[in-house]
Amino acid sequence: MYSCAVNSFLVIRTAARVRPNPSLERTSTGLALGPRSARCHHPLRGPSAIPVPARSAQTLGVTMNTVLQEAVSIVASERSTQFNKAHEAARSVLEAFGEEGIAERVASEIPGTVSWEVVADLLGLLVWSTRDNGASIRRQAEQWLIQGSNLREVQIALHLEAYPFEELENMEHVFSQVAKSFPTVVRRCEALIKERREQERRQ
Repeated sequence: MYSCAVNSFLVIRTAARVRPNPSLERTSTGLALGPRSARCHHPLRGPSAIPVPARSAQTLGVTMNTVLQEAVSIVASERSTQFNKAHEAARSVLEAFGEEGIAERVASEIPGTVSWEVVADLLGLLVWSTRDNGASIRRQAEQWLIQGSNLREVQIALHLEAYPFEELENMEHVFSQVAKSFPTVVRRCEALIKERREQERRQ
């Protein structure tokens, strides 16, 4: 289990009122240091922590932005080893798309023929390249979980490096709703809750 730190996460005062995280502050140098404050639940950006066979570039479709298509192809090819070219490819995506709404734009443009695991890995790499240290990506992931209407988005959000939501109680509440809607992610939700409870007991 690895720990990182976070400046701010989503706070839910009641079950009926859920708000996304405020942005993390930028670094003094202007360079992103990644999700320093997020509580992480698996090793960072080595080989993918989501072991599935890499998809070939033939599955990527023809309407994707060429920079994004290249990044997806590189991430897919490096998933089972060490991410190398994928870091530079992620930075190229950021330059091409800009930071605003990057998670939603990337996820919506990548076709469904590309596995959600590849999308999650790409967003995980982008977290380390944004000037807000990945805050906007985590906010979008939390919104996907709160909305709980799209299984692909939920799977992506559940497989980023940091636990979503500042408070464990809030995470448990949202996960309980997600699990009711999508039984296929029940085990993942239970595993994250168990790991986070154990992590907080050790602190």
